[in-house]
Amino acid sequence: IEEIANNILKGEIDWTKIDNFYFLNNIMTILAKYIRVELEDIYTNAKIEDYQNKCREYMDYLIELIIKRYRNKFLFYFAKNLLEAVGNKEENAIKFLKFYDGRVEIAPDGRRLQKPIISAGDNESDWNMVSIMQIINQRTNGYKTIIEQKEQLNKVNIELDKIKKSFFSIVKGENNIMVEDLKKEKPLNEKIDILEELLMNDRKNLSSTLDSDRIQEIDKKLEDLHKLRGEFEKYNTAKETLINKHSKQIGYLKPTEEKFAKVALAVAKVLLKVKFV
Repeated sequence: IEEIANNILKGEIDWTKIDNFYFLNNIMTILAKYIRVELEDIYTNAKIEDYQNKCREYMDYLIELIIKRYRNKFLFYFAKNLLEAVGNKEENAIKFLKFYDGRVEIAPDGRRLQKPIISAGDNESDWNMVSIMQIINQRTNGYKTIIEQKEQLNKVNIELDKIKKSFFSIVKGENNIMVEDLKKEKPLNEKIDILEELLMNDRKNLSSTLDSDRIQEIDKKLEDLHKLRGEFEKYNTAKETLINKHSKQIGYLKPTEEKFAKVALAVAKVLLKVKFV
């Protein structure tokens, strides 16, 4: 259903025509055309020839049944895409939505067109462009924030991966100490503590005169580990903060998403109420 609705959007909706009388006057015909294409594809791929013939025999009946049962869902996906286009500041989509205000308008062929009102239902005030745009903008801005948070989180994860690689490059050079604990699943700061302790114990057993090069190497690694710990704590805290904000943002967006779906459903229903008189 969603795929067919998207195909209709691409093939039948001319966003440059503000009123789209053709679409409004031929909704069911357009649906039937695209459903027929999908059914033909299904029947062509069917392996049983009798099944193909039987399906084609009842093609028109099936199309009528599908439209009757699912027309609101087809139009819901159209309405959802329309509202998303409005949220993306698509000028013609905004003009298309403004088309619904209850007035009578003259069609290109001279017929009068009764335009329905987008009703909120449940004894609520009817929606107008102001109230609809509030919902659309809240949703658009909400998802924009979510996308930004994901991008920030991705950047933080990249930095954390760099820190982990730096840490294990230090570990890799330590062939003379036991590092089995470093392979276990645990926070990186704990692994840094373990490696620091191993290096410091190794340093205690070295002679300041005979093993000066090794002592300098260990001191340099301890210094690097200290820096790594600071970097890890900084980015790990940032990650936890972003995850918390992301979770809250999804919670904030839920009621807005529900309102958005309600508006989309109302727009889908109003498309069926357009009357040529």
